[in-house]
Amino acid sequence: MSSPREGYVLHSYGPDRYVKHVVASIRTLRRHDPDRPVALFCPESHRALLERRGLDAHFDVLAELPPPHR
Repeated sequence: MSSPREGYVLHSYGPDRYVKHVVASIRTLRRHDPDRPVALFCPESHRALLERRGLDAHFDVLAELPPPHR
């Protein structure tokens, strides 16, 4: 029996500047836990911003946060 996989799940929505706070949080997190996977659920605008700046590599999962949950 394998042990459960642990990781971090974050979400962002709202103005694009909010996703910058997520990136700052991930950088801090990585100082203390470099191994566990990180998932981010966000609107397409945040995903596009991360991809344009090459910051999407910080996340193991990058998926859309459905509008009803924003």
